[in-house]
Formats: sequence, structure tokens, C-alpha cells
Amino acid sequence: MGKITSKNNDLLRDSKQTTSPKIYNLLLDLVNDGREDLAEMVLKIDYLIEYANKSIKAKDFEEAKEAIQKAEERTKMLRRSNADIEHLNYLIEGVNKKLKKWFLTSLALIYIIIYFFYLCWNLCFYRRFYHLFLLNQ
Repeated sequence: MGKITSKNNDLLRDSKQTTSPKIYNLLLDLVNDGREDLAEMVLKIDYLIEYANKSIKAKDFEEAKEAIQKAEERTKMLRRSNADIEHLNYLIEGVNKKLKKWFLTSLALIYIIIYFFYLCWNLCFYRRFYHLFLLNQ
């Protein structure tokens, strides 16, 4: 039997325009090895990674975290099947770095807000105390 390409396979034809060349090569290898079910799983992982990226851009970090966790679970299944998932892991690591960056930024912002309120409260307290001190003189 000849090599399966996008001309004679629906899965490859549909995914050629929507996936990156590295993902498409992985799909092509899996389909030619007769592992079309794993190729469909790679497409789902690729979609989850894209969805996580879009969620981060929309600042929906909980949704992004959930999507990337699902993608990691599915890559574990692919790893057990001895599929080459190096590029998928690279993409997942990139999304995780973005999540950590935004998480640390939001923590710093929360800390600044809390510190600001702390300073305002102390200022109000000292004004009252100073006012009482002046009345006693």
C-alpha cells in the first residue's frame, strides 16, 4: 500500500490548513503507521493548547489552566503509546510559562493593593490619634 497523504485521507486533508507543519508531520507519521486514533488525539491536544493560549489572551486564567491540564493528561496517554510528542511538550511548556508569568503578575498586583490599603488605614489612624493629641493640649 502506498504512502497516505492529505490527498487520500480525510483527517490529514482537514488538518493540513489548520495545524502547524510540525504537528502535521506528526499526524502524517501516525496515520502512515496505522495509528489514526492517536492522530486524532494529537489534534485534540493541539486544539486544547490553542484554546489555552486564547484564554490567556482573554485573561481567563482558570480556563487556560484547565485546558492545559487536559492537554497534559492526553500527552501522557500518547507517551505510553511511544508517540513522538516532543513538539507538543514544547508547546505545553510555553503555555505554562505564560500562565506562571500572569499568575506572578496578578500576585504582585494584589500585594500592591493590599499594601496601599494598609498605608491608607494607618494614615487615617494616625490622623485621628494626632487630632486627639492636639485636643488634649
